[in-house]
Amino acid sequence: MKVHEVTAAKKVAGAQAFFGQYIHDDSVKYVFSPQQASDLGIQSHLRVCYDLNGIVGAAHFTTPFEDAKQALDSGAPEALVVEFLRKYRMLYNLAVREDMRGQGIGTALLDAVDAGARTQGADAVIGIADGDLARLERFYSRHGYQVLPVGASLCLDVRGDRMVFPIDIVPGKEVQWFRKLLQH
Repeated sequence: MKVHEVTAAKKVAGAQAFFGQYIHDDSVKYVFSPQQASDLGIQSHLRVCYDLNGIVGAAHFTTPFEDAKQALDSGAPEALVVEFLRKYRMLYNLAVREDMRGQGIGTALLDAVDAGARTQGADAVIGIADGDLARLERFYSRHGYQVLPVGASLCLDVRGDRMVFPIDIVPGKEVQWFRKLLQH
């Protein structure tokens, strides 16, 4: 399945509607248009697969600006946070239409995210699994991602310093971090 990089505002809106069908966490299903991302000073990327009926799968990744803001608010040095933003990309959304699952679309999208992050010079992709955690853990693990235990904080090495990101998205909700170091 061919993966397309999407930048046109109308297609971004279509992908956002698609995510709305499959992602039930309002805090992550929003997709920034290229102009919005530029205004915020972040890189936002959208990859989409289509069939004759429309979108069958989509992935959205960006610089992890929300986590960077949290780190700054917690007192992390600005230079450390800038390096964190350079080294990491956050996979905010990945969804495949239910009737198309198991056909390699998720794999193609995840490969495109990894390649896009690598092209940008990132050292790793991070994300949060939410939903059928057993299925998602199998999927990400098959593709070289380390999936942390439910509730575990993500610890990252940035310039020899350790940055810790708790997973407190929604109290009482089971979610887990995943990460993958990229080969350059």
